[in-house]
Amino acid sequence: MTRINPHRAGFVVGVLLVVVHAVWLGIVALGGGQAVGDFVLRTHMMEPGMQVQPFSATDGALLLVMAAVVGYGLGAFSAVVWNVSAWLESRHVFGWLGGGRQSAKHA
Repeated sequence: MTRINPHRAGFVVGVLLVVVHAVWLGIVALGGGQAVGDFVLRTHMMEPGMQVQPFSATDGALLLVMAAVVGYGLGAFSAVVWNVSAWLESRHVFGWLGGGRQSAKHA
């Protein structure tokens, strides 16, 4: 398994979450937040009961900062878990799961 740089993974996931939330902020700013929110809730078989507030630049900036921080944390944490599992696999710790590579004499 290839090692993943935790900082790069954190950056990528952070940017992805910021883009998704920036799109949401654009929808809210254009006045479509309530309709989109209701649609999303209905597709999850939930009764729409929330109310989308008017667009606020301050709240929007806070949303983007929080999305970046949480996204970075999730990406970096995921990379660390991946790297630890790769390290354990290289020491054949996961052999009992049957998912590791087998040597020629066991194939």
